[in-house]
Amino acid sequence: MKKGILWGFALACLVLAGGRPASASDAPLFAEVTAAKTALTTEDGVNVRFTLTNQGASDLFVLQWKTPLAGFEGDLFAVERDGEPVPYTGRLVKRAAPRPSDYVRIEAGGRVSAAFDLSAVYDMRQPGTYTVRYRAVGLEVVREDFRARQTVSEALDLLESDALALTLSGRDLRGDRPEGEAAPEAADGKALTPTYLNCSNGQISSIGSALANAQNYATESYNFLVGLPAASRPGDPRYTTWFGAYDSTRYSTVQSHYQSLKDAFSGQTFQLDCDCASDNTLYAYVFANQPYHVHLCGAFFSAPATGTDSKAGTLVHETSHFTVVAGTNDYAYGQTACKKLASKTPKKAIANADSHEYFAENNPFQSIHGGGATDKAANCAQYVREDPPYDYSYVPKNAWLTKTWYIKNCGTATWTTSWGVQKLWGNACGSFNFTKSTAPGATAKVWATCFLGTAAQYEVHFKVKTSGGTTFGDEFWFVLNTR
Repeated sequence: MKKGILWGFALACLVLAGGRPASASDAPLFAEVTAAKTALTTEDGVNVRFTLTNQGASDLFVLQWKTPLAGFEGDLFAVERDGEPVPYTGRLVKRAAPRPSDYVRIEAGGRVSAAFDLSAVYDMRQPGTYTVRYRAVGLEVVREDFRARQTVSEALDLLESDALALTLSGRDLRGDRPEGEAAPEAADGKALTPTYLNCSNGQISSIGSALANAQNYATESYNFLVGLPAASRPGDPRYTTWFGAYDSTRYSTVQSHYQSLKDAFSGQTFQLDCDCASDNTLYAYVFANQPYHVHLCGAFFSAPATGTDSKAGTLVHETSHFTVVAGTNDYAYGQTACKKLASKTPKKAIANADSHEYFAENNPFQSIHGGGATDKAANCAQYVREDPPYDYSYVPKNAWLTKTWYIKNCGTATWTTSWGVQKLWGNACGSFNFTKSTAPGATAKVWATCFLGTAAQYEVHFKVKTSGGTTFGDEFWFVLNTR
């Protein structure tokens, strides 16, 4: 499947609200937040428990990223004090594509839970009356129906718990923990040399021109938005793809975000911290109230310099999280989910970090000129859809498999039979050429025929390649179990 969305097939959009689940056959998950003590002081730990119950008849696999089951890597709760929102102070992470280990299995009728101190990730230093509500948008769930021998993926539009009320009394602790402070601006308006923390010489070399490329991305994005004629804005595909239907207020908000990004990259000293370089499941993370300190993780160092999910794009993503820049959140990860978010909820798209990254990376290429030009890159490949078997389905061992994808030629060059598909990595299949040409704008039906042996799972990743062997465009793949 396309990079960034591992379970993006057969999506069923469901809604849960107020802690009351829909029928078990529609949306069997039930979220609950509880506390042993609801009357506390500001010097106490705010210990709460999150429980996720599967009230359905089939086992579920839930992606843990948008739950606190595996810790906090994003703003997962709506916390208010005396009716006012409380800021999230935990880390905000850009992740690589999910792996099987990122999903937690909840048996039919079973439950999983996690206990944590909410004050460690939300600013609860002031006394007052607090309400706490778990609120997840786009929670990804896979249901395994053994009776029907099929696997179904669902994306819950909204899963929300009832509100938990807490009272904190005592003194105001805001003077006891320093807030993150912005670095001083450069006097000449040019980017200051970044400082490196926990980085080897090799890592510093790998970072290379990422900061300069990110500055170019932010500047080009800002110039594009400013220069795009007002009459062209409602129909501009680049803007509407990532931020949804045009609205002048939302457009101005996005424009101001890129101005802040441009100013940050050109006038602030960044701290680039390699403290999580050994974790290949993450690209990077930040704390929103600690500009301009960016923690760079393993997936960052293996990312391309520019292009989709690149080093430069990752810095755009993470910098947009800082409260003093754009204060974005992580409502959706990956291009497919971000496009869906833009289509369904533009208000969230303009506040989503990955949406800002993909607009800036502009891959697949749409337009870079604010005058509305539509020149395209020569080589551009865009994932459209695929045929079953879908990821994590079961297929026979010791048998041949034919897997089919549909890939659009979004560039200007014709894909001839000397072009084809390059296997990037995996434990089956190989590379192959196209059997017929695909003109610009047309969609190619691409299939791989592979023998699957006795391994329990096969995962293979591909990209389109030119006649000279250069790969480009969206990555596509399969992950299949055997039995």
